Amino acid sequence: AMVSSGVQGEDGETDTGGPAKGPAPRSNHTMSLYENTAVLFGGHGGMGYQRRAFNDVWTLNLDSNRWIELTCHGNPPAPRSGHAAFHKEGYMFVFGGWNGEAQFNDLFMLDIENKDWSDLDLSFSVPRWNMASHLVE
Repeated sequence: AMVSSGVQGEDGETDTGGPAKGPAPRSNHTMSLYENTAVLFGGHGGMGYQRRAFNDVWTLNLDSNRWIELTCHGNPPAPRSGHAAFHKEGYMFVFGGWNGEAQFNDLFMLDIENKDWSDLDLSFSVPRWNMASHLVE
């Protein structure tokens, strides 16, 4: 097995050096396809009483099989799982979800290239979690 340590570059990305390191095990996260990269956001994981929601962003390069944890700026979503996410023209949108205590009714946008989160002004009358989304062009 390949074992490596993460190295943070000037661009704020932590290159894990290969498939041995990557995001913590989790469920109810999302993966969105961006060019040749799968973008993972959030989810719920951990062991026993250490289980928690995540709001980290990881990319998996599908050519090199390398995970990179993105260091993002701006206003990120609270940790959550059971949310919906999709990619559109360099942006990943995240909607809804829950963290074990609260259900979310919010929409966030991540500029993937600039690693910048924005909180968009959109909500519905009832919070949404454990739902699906689909983008049709």
